[in-house]
Amino acid sequence: MNGAPMNGMPMGARPMQTGPVYQMPPMQAVPPAKPAKKKGGGVKILIILIVILLVVCAGILVFIGLNKRAKQAKIDGYLQSAEEKADDGDYESAIEDYVQVLDLDADNKQAVNDMTGVYVQWTDELVLQGRYEEALDVLENADSRAKKKTLEELKEEVEAAMTAPAGGSQWADADFTFVSETDGSVILSLGHTFRVNTYYEESYLSDYSGDHDTYYSTFATARGLEPGMTRDEYVSLYGLEEGYAVWEKYTGEDGEYTSFAEYTGQSADEIYEDSNVANVWLDIGYCMEGGEWRLLEDWEVRDIWFCDAPMGDYEEVVILSVNLYEDDRVYDISMEYFTYDDNWVTWQDWAE
Repeated sequence: MNGAPMNGMPMGARPMQTGPVYQMPPMQAVPPAKPAKKKGGGVKILIILIVILLVVCAGILVFIGLNKRAKQAKIDGYLQSAEEKADDGDYESAIEDYVQVLDLDADNKQAVNDMTGVYVQWTDELVLQGRYEEALDVLENADSRAKKKTLEELKEEVEAAMTAPAGGSQWADADFTFVSETDGSVILSLGHTFRVNTYYEESYLSDYSGDHDTYYSTFATARGLEPGMTRDEYVSLYGLEEGYAVWEKYTGEDGEYTSFAEYTGQSADEIYEDSNVANVWLDIGYCMEGGEWRLLEDWEVRDIWFCDAPMGDYEEVVILSVNLYEDDRVYDISMEYFTYDDNWVTWQDWAE
């Protein structure tokens, strides 16, 4: 039976498997290989970023520089403007310019020093004009960045000047100043006279040669003496005392004769009781000695007016006179500031 097929199968053939059939797993797709990075790409980006940063920084520095120069130009402009305004006496505007500087540069020492100087100059001018209250107002409202110590010391000086006793040796340069609301101030200099005439409503500033300036307003002295005040107010302002003041009495039809009477506290009405008296003035005088003003005695005032004093004894003299009417009020004011020499004698028309 060899070689005979079994069960219909040829001899030697392997029987077919009847168990589960093994299947190969599906093949996975292989991803494409990534391209290799080129060397040096990151360095280029870094260089670009650095360049951009440098450009930005340079721009910022240029902007800062331009801004700084523009700021300094503004500061310089304000400083120059302030100086010019101060020279012109426009103190308030000058200070406003210094404030602008300090708003831009709080540590600007020049602005602080110069602004303080303007406050001092402004105050001194007001004091010279006798405007003490205004001077104090300037100091009290000064910018806080001005030198505090300097302004405080100046304020004390102004307050002391306000309370200083009048009369006697207290005559000062400020007393040569006359003030008007409309015409400002006039400062009397050596060799000149100033006359406030209420009858003509004019004031005159004249010199030995006869040249004069006319002001169409009424002036007051720096201490506050003005037409309309009483004799008592005049006495109080200038400290009139017996032996240091004299009455000028003008007699004659045209008031062409002058005589003197000692001041003993009389009222003007008492002087006018003499029917021959046409007009009266009450005078005080001062002379400069050793750098200070000295109150003249009544006989000195008389001898200087009559040109009987020795020549050369009085290099600087001031005589203040007020014209009084029967109501004992001041109507006219006259102040003479002169050197007692030949020019004065000629001016007084006593020359032979």
